[in-house]
Amino acid sequence: ECGGGVFHVLSYHTCKTYNIPILDRGIYVAQSGFSFGLQIPVSAVITSVAQKKVTSLSDFETALAGVPNKELSFEEKIGGDLENPAVFVA
Repeated sequence: ECGGGVFHVLSYHTCKTYNIPILDRGIYVAQSGFSFGLQIPVSAVITSVAQKKVTSLSDFETALAGVPNKELSFEEKIGGDLENPAVFVA
């Protein structure tokens, strides 16, 4: 949990279903919370933060810690829906 949001490592089964290499999996957004609110929709997948690839929760935490306050913004890399989550990079 971070900023009221709930984040998980993209599961093995989801990677297998969508043919995503397990080493390239990102962080799944279960709930965006108040810190990320409108920037990241639920079911998105975050693959990098501040040009740092994130494949684990510790990578995500470390990358977020290195970003100055109020300077984090996300760009959608690949559109998606609940069946095919959007991929976001920061």
